Amino acid sequence: MKYEKKSYKYIFSVVIAVYNCAPFLRDTLDSITGQCISTLYRYVNGIRTDEPIPFENLVQVIMVDDGSTDSSPAILAEYALRDSRVKVITQLNS
Repeated sequence: MKYEKKSYKYIFSVVIAVYNCAPFLRDTLDSITGQCISTLYRYVNGIRTDEPIPFENLVQVIMVDDGSTDSSPAILAEYALRDSRVKVITQLNS
């Protein structure tokens, strides 16, 4: 049986502050979104099944852009369009 993404709520969030870090941003996002958790399994009536819960159903990635002036906002927008787990919050530099 396959599990759809909408079957789960996110159980944790990764929050990353972004300010003019375009040279490192793709590697960071690729690393986070490429993670896997092999030890979380679905339980039915308190009994563990042998099917792991996919990582993409468990985590959201919140990127907070603090008014970047480089290409960071464009990279963030690209990843947010490509991966529904990536959320972008943009604010003026504080």
